[in-house]
Amino acid sequence: MTDMHEHTTVNGSDDVLANVIDADSLNDRPPSELPLEPFEGMEFASIEDVKDYYVRYAKKKGFSFRMGRVTKSRTNGIVIGQEILCSKEGFRSKKN
Repeated sequence: MTDMHEHTTVNGSDDVLANVIDADSLNDRPPSELPLEPFEGMEFASIEDVKDYYVRYAKKKGFSFRMGRVTKSRTNGIVIGQEILCSKEGFRSKKN
């Protein structure tokens, strides 16, 4: 296993220690080496890396997921975001 940059912080009056992983050190890692619990701001090299990560996460937690709506840049049409949803979330959009 590779070395992660970790920082230790104290949580208020409870003096509970928590390890906070530096998000910048995770961006270049393959999905198999990322922490199991996803967190806001995670970045992936490709959409395939996202899918690989969430396949493992969902399987470990006992649910499945699906890829949702895609957001593209208005200026050049490049994909800048895509929803990741629990497979039970709402309804799929019908294709015309």
